[in-house]
Amino acid sequence: MATTLLELLDFPDRDGIRQIILDQLLTVNLPITDWSSGAVVRTMFEVDAAVTLDLVDAITEMVYSGYLGTADEKGASGDWLTTLAHGWYGLDRFPAAVAYQTISLVCAPGYGPYNITAGTECLATDGSRYFVASGGSLSSGSPLTNIDAVAEGPGAARGLITSVVALPGVSVSGAAIKTLGVPLYGRDEERDASLLKRCNDRWPDLDATLTGDDRVVKWAKAASAEVTRTRLDVDTALGHEGAVILTLAGSGGAVSAGVPAIVQAYVDARAPITDLITVQNSHPETIIAGGTVTVSASLLTQAQQHADAQWLAYLGAAQIGDKVEVARLIQALMDSPGVTDFVGWTINGVPANFPLSDGTRVAVPSDPLHPLTNTLTWNAV
Repeated sequence: MATTLLELLDFPDRDGIRQIILDQLLTVNLPITDWSSGAVVRTMFEVDAAVTLDLVDAITEMVYSGYLGTADEKGASGDWLTTLAHGWYGLDRFPAAVAYQTISLVCAPGYGPYNITAGTECLATDGSRYFVASGGSLSSGSPLTNIDAVAEGPGAARGLITSVVALPGVSVSGAAIKTLGVPLYGRDEERDASLLKRCNDRWPDLDATLTGDDRVVKWAKAASAEVTRTRLDVDTALGHEGAVILTLAGSGGAVSAGVPAIVQAYVDARAPITDLITVQNSHPETIIAGGTVTVSASLLTQAQQHADAQWLAYLGAAQIGDKVEVARLIQALMDSPGVTDFVGWTINGVPANFPLSDGTRVAVPSDPLHPLTNTLTWNAV
């Protein structure tokens, strides 16, 4: 029985298609007197095989495009993923958004005065163009501060404004990406990996739904504020119908040593006599990310702060005994301001999702404050 799309779509390859056509030719006893390259029957044979293979490839691609895909099998991407996410998951790809900066201008002695108007062109360190949105009067003795400039097109800001076009003697004395508005620093169109993850998160894993609203989980969280994550597993060792193991974790990893006993007492006082619930602590699994990040030098600090915050938030919510996903690491970096590339990524030295084995492991960052700043290679350009 087929268990994967690859097995289900067991189409023949080019040689297989040729054999099928050849078998059909032989069944009608078609006399073939010339099988050399360029002969009529040989040419028709090759054309039929090529056309059939193109059709099979197209069908295969369309079928794959109707699924999200997994780590082992490809799925929808690009526009196909956009359509799939909207139609089946009610999610739309985040569009690119325009970046805004606030700049201050000064005028050198002997130049000006200038009337800075909306539309005045500025250039950023990455070569992108910005246009002044609010102006004013500028002279050598009267600087113009805190005026807004908007990027020429949508996309994440990857450089700060450093010059004004066609205004001799005018220089930029300060520039900063705006900290008000949404998004703060512009945004690239959402990447496939991020949209795929949101689709997968749209509905919980059916195998994990027990942990969401189960009364035992509610009891555990009521017993101790430290408990933010739980995992319920059948206790196969006891061989009892109502026997389960409740594993605890907090936002920073395992809970304090005394918390399992507190939760055990709270649960025992409320569980029916037919239930056998064993409470245990989780075990921390240190997660070390690796890779090389290319980032605009002017936005290095902002990029590191954003990436660290995103990675810490993800690890702090990762399910006990699940896996740490490469896609979330890539997203944390590529959604950060000024980042243009992230290559050579690994999790604990492996270029793949990292499984939290045995059902008791919980992910903890290698550094509680700067897990990516201190472990990745940052190439500021």
